[in-house]
Amino acid sequence: MDLNYKLKENYYLQLQLYFAKDDGRVRKQIIRGTFVWFIILSVFSIFAFRGFDNPFSYFFPLAALLSLIFSPYRIKESIFKNYQEAVKVYKNEFGKDVNLKIDDVYIYLVDIDKEVKFKIETVETIIETGKFYYIKLQTNSIFIPKDELEDVNQIKEELLILSQKLNVNYKSDLDWKW
Repeated sequence: MDLNYKLKENYYLQLQLYFAKDDGRVRKQIIRGTFVWFIILSVFSIFAFRGFDNPFSYFFPLAALLSLIFSPYRIKESIFKNYQEAVKVYKNEFGKDVNLKIDDVYIYLVDIDKEVKFKIETVETIIETGKFYYIKLQTNSIFIPKDELEDVNQIKEELLILSQKLNVNYKSDLDWKW
């Protein structure tokens, strides 16, 4: 297999988001953050409750309930922004043309500056989403953007054959969304 594509910031971002959500980190952060906001606002509502003539006796219980509804969205948006900032460390890679080559022994990633090779036996999982193929290695992950491929079905067949040859899981997650 021999592929050429251009590296984009969104590709790095989607890779990070996929694996963060897939391993459950995002869900844990959302649940923990929502619970913390609810507890804090509930404690304030207990202290504010000195009688119904106090306006805060209505505000904090209502805010606590609303936090259960809106905090997950706010926290998810915050996590997304954090990952957007985190992928900026790869800014020197954005816009580079890369060649991905897979043979019987190595996976090669070659761009204008460097060549990186990984042993083929370090492949743990091959994942297909709606917009990407991900090759998860023991120490790293490689993305293959579908929108830059000429024949997506041929690449899929080759990756299926590779997963069978290496006896690794091929995961189809076509409906994945952040």
